[in-house]
Amino acid sequence: MGIIRFAAEYAANKIMRAAAMRALLQDAIKVESRELLPYLETGRVVNVDNNIGVFLACSETTLLMVSPFQGYEIWGSEWCEHIPYLNEAGNSFDIRTSATSFMDGVENCNQIKKALKDDSHSYSFPAFDFCMRKGAGWYLPAIDELELFKSPSIINPINRALAAYKADTILPDQESNAFWSSTDTNAIEGENTGAMALKVSKDGNVAIKCLQKGDFLKVLPFYKHCFPI
Repeated sequence: MGIIRFAAEYAANKIMRAAAMRALLQDAIKVESRELLPYLETGRVVNVDNNIGVFLACSETTLLMVSPFQGYEIWGSEWCEHIPYLNEAGNSFDIRTSATSFMDGVENCNQIKKALKDDSHSYSFPAFDFCMRKGAGWYLPAIDELELFKSPSIINPINRALAAYKADTILPDQESNAFWSSTDTNAIEGENTGAMALKVSKDGNVAIKCLQKGDFLKVLPFYKHCFPI
């Protein structure tokens, strides 16, 4: 039922996404320098180098935003045989990515790129590929980056902004949502894989879990931009 639901939801939202993007483009505030960063509020729609997203957080020179649209077609329907997890040493793929950072999704993605380049086999990581197709600056977040959504002061304004544009909210509709992270613990025990995910329950509670065989997952791309000093 999960695959059918995701496929139907993705198809039904395709036209709605196009309309949402037009509205997002119209309302997005253009951020061209770090001087504007202190004035941005979480949930504000921003445009950075023609990349549209919802502002998540910032440091003195770095902006972090989340995509208004999720990947619905990404799930682990079988035990690594058709859609491999990030790192499943011991199975038929025996993939080792070293994407083990809990804090740095950009570094994890660099490790995945390196693993794919160094390996003679043709592997595909759909969650990673979905983020990479969005262009430079987009990446699959590490688990601690996704854990930012455990804070109501972050997830609530993000969801309000996404809902206002009829984009993809992080809160679930009917079932629990789980989102891929790029963090792989390398620990595989029983039904648990080494890859980690953010789980949002029906009542809005947010938790961290290791993926299990047959989990149905979405992808929530992050975008990071560093402004020159």
